[in-house]
Amino acid sequence: MRAIAPALVLAAVFAASCGGSPLSDNSAATEVRVAGAFAGTYTIMGGQPSAVVGYVPDGGAGIFADSSDFWTLPTFSQAGAVSGTLGLVAPPGQSLTATEPVFSISGSATGSPATAIAGTVSDPQGSATFSLASVSAAPPNSGDYAGNENDLDESPVQITMAVDGSFTGATRTNCAISGSMVQTTQAGIYTVTIVDGAPSAGNLNECIGAGTGAAFTSSVDVLALRTKGVSGPYLYIIANGTANGLLLQLAQQ
Repeated sequence: MRAIAPALVLAAVFAASCGGSPLSDNSAATEVRVAGAFAGTYTIMGGQPSAVVGYVPDGGAGIFADSSDFWTLPTFSQAGAVSGTLGLVAPPGQSLTATEPVFSISGSATGSPATAIAGTVSDPQGSATFSLASVSAAPPNSGDYAGNENDLDESPVQITMAVDGSFTGATRTNCAISGSMVQTTQAGIYTVTIVDGAPSAGNLNECIGAGTGAAFTSSVDVLALRTKGVSGPYLYIIANGTANGLLLQLAQQ
């Protein structure tokens, strides 16, 4: 198969006094670059961990998803800290209400570039801890793919990928899907422009509309496809649409 065509930043500030010997200053401010694909788990109030996967663009806000929910993260600080409010994105076929809880996030990234992110998410009802590790992402190959959309497995999602990164197919809700992938500056990470529309009668709310996001290939198995006999590596497409979020986990056929 043909592959689709495709830091540490250390700022040291030294202060010197005027009219005398320079003062020794060994301090240095390290900028933690947080970018790329990440996967791991979150655990709500001592419950069982849930798998989560996502992407943080270089200098931007990330988007993460589990089998049924989507969140957008605040932008990380130069020191690798993240705090603020999580943005909620409705999954396909659902909508947010005015009574949705407000989730606050507090965490930090370690490594340079970041190899791990950990912290806490809380709302008035309780809290959850999360732990994510950077994912070694590989470029996808051209060809046919099939898999799942979120945790909905009534019928598989199927797409065909061209060598130029364009793809067409259909989601399990009979929404025609098309889009394109463009290589970013991060190895194995692609930005995705996607159109998930043209539904059959009655399925309009199941399609996310136009959206943008990221794509990468990884051995991480968020939707537990291995338990259904589908081995990896998997192509992930994570997109935030005009109506809903979309998580596709696909295996090459």
